Amino acid sequence: MIQKFTVGEMARFHNLPKQTLIFYDKINLFKPKIVDSLNKYRYYTPDQFEVLDSICMLKEMGLSLNEIREFMENRNEETTIELLKRQKHILSSQISHLKLIEKRLDRKTDVLEHFINNKQEPITIKEEKKEYLTIEHIQPPGKLLETDLATKRLLDHASENMYPYYYQLGVLISKENLAAHRFTCASYAFLPLERNIKADNIVEKPAGLYALGYHTGTYEDIGCTYRLLLEEISRQGYSLAGYSYEYCILDSLTTTCPEDYVTAIHIHIRA
Repeated sequence: MIQKFTVGEMARFHNLPKQTLIFYDKINLFKPKIVDSLNKYRYYTPDQFEVLDSICMLKEMGLSLNEIREFMENRNEETTIELLKRQKHILSSQISHLKLIEKRLDRKTDVLEHFINNKQEPITIKEEKKEYLTIEHIQPPGKLLETDLATKRLLDHASENMYPYYYQLGVLISKENLAAHRFTCASYAFLPLERNIKADNIVEKPAGLYALGYHTGTYEDIGCTYRLLLEEISRQGYSLAGYSYEYCILDSLTTTCPEDYVTAIHIHIRA
């Protein structure tokens, strides 16, 4: 007598939902070998255990059900080796990408924790290390709409080219706009990079002295914080040396209220 197993029994043996096997049967991926001619009950046989194990392994490797079905219908030694090598390459790429995301999450967490621990800190003058940025030009007049569009282009380009960027959006305000008090006219959108890479849209934020401060509130009101920063820069005998680098600290990811948004401002200065 042939030993046979119901759908429920087969599902339990492989720790799968019963509906999964029913679906596999429906799409002709894995069908029961025995169909009772009287009651139409469907049964699996012991030799099908190994086949289902192989399907589960291929699914764990990342293949779609269509890919698994096509492979299982035409499998041999050569196609198996080819498949394993291809999936290894795909998984290696996915692992690299996940490691990059992990670094981005670490950086984002560090930035938020640093803000929480230092948000009461007054305007300060500090030495900063150089940093590499990928940038996108913001079309005139450089207001919020143009900035949002440039940021979208920047993120698309950085993602498509797998740049090692951080989850830290920002904009650059030119020295000329700072001097003219055009504080909401941005020149470039940027993303900080983990390291320097060879690409046309990569620039270096120079090491040196920076005036640092936090702006809390809507972006339209950022001029109030800039005026305080410029007053402090002048009071301490410094002058503008280059761009202001604005980093989004608290935004729509962290709060539902624009009045609670926080922007870190780093203005490059010299003695």
